Amino acid sequence: QVSITSKQGTILSTNKVVLTLSGSGRLLRNSKREDSSANLRETARKDEIIYLRKEITLIDTNTSFYETVSHVNFEERLPAYLATSIESKHARVLYTARVTLDYHNGKCLTRAVAVHGFSIVEKTDINICSKSHFEPVPISAHRKFGWCSCIGGQMRCSLNIEKLAFVC
Repeated sequence: QVSITSKQGTILSTNKVVLTLSGSGRLLRNSKREDSSANLRETARKDEIIYLRKEITLIDTNTSFYETVSHVNFEERLPAYLATSIESKHARVLYTARVTLDYHNGKCLTRAVAVHGFSIVEKTDINICSKSHFEPVPISAHRKFGWCSCIGGQMRCSLNIEKLAFVC
């Protein structure tokens, strides 16, 4: 649902409302080369993988909105092959919904753009996961503090994370 908000008592006359769904992924590299920033941007564009690029015209005729808040409903089924959203120090897969609104502002045509990110989450079937997936994950840390061990001390921390699942 796209919400269009205007000032109280104002009639909003739109020409076109377009929704663009896009998603891309990129491997992030820590390059210590001394390249120019333009060269780095060009390399980043070449390394980018486009997962989704879809443009949907929601309104393509002159439409007037008399309410302060108006809603434009839409429904779109996304492809099943989309990669799961992720953002880490090694890789990034991001999805966005971008709405472009062309409207009349007095005598000229004005464009407003709104961008909103969304996530794709992979469906997990725990019936086909290996048994090692449900084994506890032990995490431990050992730290010394103080100038030396006779003045300071030692601190040990141990954590055991259990992975459980309940199926109805």
